[in-house]
Amino acid sequence: MAKDNGQKTRRAVHQEQVRERVEFVQTMLGRHFTTEEIKREVREKFGTDIFSSTIQGWIRTARDWNVLEIQKARREQRAESLAVYTSVISDPNSKPRDRIMAQRAIDDLLGLRIHLPPLERIREYLGLVDERKKPVSGETSADERAGVGGPLQTPGETGEAGGE
Repeated sequence: MAKDNGQKTRRAVHQEQVRERVEFVQTMLGRHFTTEEIKREVREKFGTDIFSSTIQGWIRTARDWNVLEIQKARREQRAESLAVYTSVISDPNSKPRDRIMAQRAIDDLLGLRIHLPPLERIREYLGLVDERKKPVSGETSADERAGVGGPLQTPGETGEAGGE
């Protein structure tokens, strides 16, 4: 609040000082200064009588502001993307393929699309074998080459000693 004579209150002046200092800290965070470097720079600029806990509070506030700015930027970017994709869907001259791709992009942005694992991994997990991937007669599969999954063999059948 302003006083009758046009001067700012002590509280308003203090809030402006704090905002200026937090913005200063925010720029240093953006330049990847360490906490100790920030404390040193703040004391050089604003005076040596500032407590470490006060500077730590400014650092926390600056980080909070950075997070809020990032979240705001992401929301704005998402809104812009949605507007573009929505215009593609609503355009009567757009091709069906373009509409489908735009809808997929909207679903991704909104987190509605379910990402399933590839079909082969599902079949492997369930123990199903795709007939198209069975080896042609005369070929050996990877499992057979590794000695896995085939019928049990006795030593005599494999040509090892003791069978014949």
